[in-house]
Amino acid sequence: MNTIHDRYAGLGSDAMKKSFFTASNPTPLTGIATKAAPTSFLATAGMCNIYNTADSNTPSNVWVIPVRMIIRAVGINTGSTSLHFIGYLDDTDRYTSGGTTLTNVAPEIDTQSGWAAETPKARIEFGVLLLTAANNSKLVMNVQVAPTILAADDTIELWFGEGVGAGLTGEKTFAAFTPRVRIGRKSNLSIHEVSPSQSADSVFEVMIEWAEVGHDSTIA
Repeated sequence: MNTIHDRYAGLGSDAMKKSFFTASNPTPLTGIATKAAPTSFLATAGMCNIYNTADSNTPSNVWVIPVRMIIRAVGINTGSTSLHFIGYLDDTDRYTSGGTTLTNVAPEIDTQSGWAAETPKARIEFGVLLLTAANNSKLVMNVQVAPTILAADDTIELWFGEGVGAGLTGEKTFAAFTPRVRIGRKSNLSIHEVSPSQSADSVFEVMIEWAEVGHDSTIA
């Protein structure tokens, strides 16, 4: 657990209600291929892109706050000696093409009259992504998430901010931590994989959890 989870669970502010979301690969047990040989950083080659679609012309902002990314190796990163994730915030939509748009879900349900889940503002792509050149980017993530080549069913658990880590089952679980980020309206987080000596693409199942703060909810 971390502070975002605590608040969502009712241990803190009510402002987090109806503001928690998840996204995953559309077909369970079917992974998504990433770049074949990401042996060095390339700004226009992404693995994951999170864009906040909230209207930039409204007075109130909806912030997208990533909490955790879990990826499971379905196909291994052949030849790799380690795996690193590098992330940049930017004030424009960096996504151009490629990959898969993950399926967003509000993991809540209720029978109260008038209740409806919020529609998430985050749009998330994962896979072999072609990105535009950076516009006003800032480096916010530079973390080694695995110190060796992955095996089938190895899992990486990346926490934004703080978290318990290593709470999953599988061949091996690698827990990694990176500073918390906030993605404002019409802004973007791109995550790039770098894997020295890798010669074949990884294939990952993926699940991402995030919070959105600023939705105007009238039904609790």
